[in-house]
Amino acid sequence: MRFQGENCTLSFGLSLDKGLVRLSGTVWPLRQSTRSQPQQPVVRFHSLLPPDQLTALQTWLASESSTPLPFTDPIRYVRRLSSPAGNITQLELELSMEQVPVWWNWEIRFPLIVRLDIRQPEFVYLTRALQRDSWSVDLSW
Repeated sequence: MRFQGENCTLSFGLSLDKGLVRLSGTVWPLRQSTRSQPQQPVVRFHSLLPPDQLTALQTWLASESSTPLPFTDPIRYVRRLSSPAGNITQLELELSMEQVPVWWNWEIRFPLIVRLDIRQPEFVYLTRALQRDSWSVDLSW
């Protein structure tokens, strides 16, 4: 996966909380921070989704829709961009941050936009991990 053109890692987890699905994660570029950038460049997200919103997220990811999907802070919207290559899915995340983080090393315009280029095997893994039939059998709503 690439974050603003740089190799990155997406770490995410799902857990159940009183009938809701807690989706949390972190996206960070793999480049080393420099002395002028003491803070690691990371975008964290956290959301409690009712079953219908999780289903909407799954459906949106599995579709070819270019309609923006509203999300939760710090991610305001997720958009699908047309990909130059068939084996890459490009997503654009609009952040709700009012200020530029100290680690931001890309063009500055508001709202801040993160572009993710996701290779097909990674995208398939992501969409499958969000489907309930891939969860452990001891999880229940």
